[in-house]
Amino acid sequence: MATPTLIKPQGPKHSGRSRGTGPDDWWDVPEAVPSPDSTTERRGRRWRRLITVYVWAAVILLPLALLAVFVLAGKQLSSGATAPDTTVSGTQEAAQAQVLLERWIAQDPSPLPGGRVVTLIDATSQTPAPAHPGEAVDYRLVTYRFVVADAHQALYTTGVQVAVTADGPVLLAQPALLPVPATGTNAFGGQWPWPGVEAGTPQAAYPAAVNAWLAAYSSGDPAALKQAVGDPDATRSYLPLSGVTLSGPTIGPVGWLWGSGQQRGTDALPHQALLRVTVGAIWTGQTPAPGGTVPTLTYDLLLDKADTAAPVVVAW
Repeated sequence: MATPTLIKPQGPKHSGRSRGTGPDDWWDVPEAVPSPDSTTERRGRRWRRLITVYVWAAVILLPLALLAVFVLAGKQLSSGATAPDTTVSGTQEAAQAQVLLERWIAQDPSPLPGGRVVTLIDATSQTPAPAHPGEAVDYRLVTYRFVVADAHQALYTTGVQVAVTADGPVLLAQPALLPVPATGTNAFGGQWPWPGVEAGTPQAAYPAAVNAWLAAYSSGDPAALKQAVGDPDATRSYLPLSGVTLSGPTIGPVGWLWGSGQQRGTDALPHQALLRVTVGAIWTGQTPAPGGTVPTLTYDLLLDKADTAAPVVVAW
């Protein structure tokens, strides 16, 4: 009896190098490879171009942005602690500032007897810097400039500085009057230095009083200046100039200051007077150039006993 023969099946033969023979090799085999002109490939190229442009733009623009930040920060720091002034138009705040000015003129005694407000010139507004970083500032500083006139129709400019708050404007400082040159000229060049003061004339005793004060004021000796002023109060002291020579005084405008117990029609002179004096000033170590001008200083002096033969300079 013949024995049956078992034949082992053989797989298909492959020529060349064998590829992966693992049981999971089919995961690595793509079902379809996109062609170079497919929609997916074109979209991928487009995104790659956009990303490349974005990266290059960021690389180029970042230094420029940082430079702009540094420049703006430097300007902010160099501009000072306050915001720049801005011109504002006349509003209800300007009317309130005018009321404050009129109250100042109408006080007793009045700084401008018979004075009145003529017109508003302009106004500047400024927001102050916060006292602490991050603190909110709830007010503005506004300066209003007005033209005012006295009883003799002489014109002056003045500034009213107020803090504009939620409750209204608050006066910060007393106004100051600056004479406006009048049309034409007079003995004082068309300007009068003291609003509301009656004009006077220099008296024969005034130059001696001015010279005595100049000598004591430039002596550097506080005791000599106190003696020249004639101050009887031992608690007060005076500070004279030193290292300067004041000479050649010239008396300009003179104003009469009538006392409350005096009558202008009866009394010849007032008890006190104002003098505007200009003097030459040469400091130690300085030599005026030949033919050159000597620097000058101007003082407003208050004379006491102006109606006597021995007036005294008591204030300047």
